[in-house]
Amino acid sequence: VATVEGTPPDDLGARLAAGVSTALGEHVAELLGVEGQEVTLAVQEGKHRMVRRMLANLGLPVVRLLRVRFGDVELADLPPGAYRIVDSSDHDGPTSNPTRSGTTSG
Repeated sequence: VATVEGTPPDDLGARLAAGVSTALGEHVAELLGVEGQEVTLAVQEGKHRMVRRMLANLGLPVVRLLRVRFGDVELADLPPGAYRIVDSSDHDGPTSNPTRSGTTSG
């Protein structure tokens, strides 16, 4: 969820889906919702300030940015700096159960 300066345009979703050029290449995002100056979007990989760069290049400088999900894992009310152990109930994908170095079971 990004809080931006200015008013997001009606065609923001189409512009994000078409791709936004930044200094690090062209990136796409899926617009999930707009509520006032809060823009909720999904990206495949959010690194190197990509979301900030994309929105700034569309004329919407970001004043606050919150990650609310990482893959299938919802961060919910996890406070800044806190962590929790992720287990199989947190995601839908396959899970692995690695063995310790050099050991096997059975």
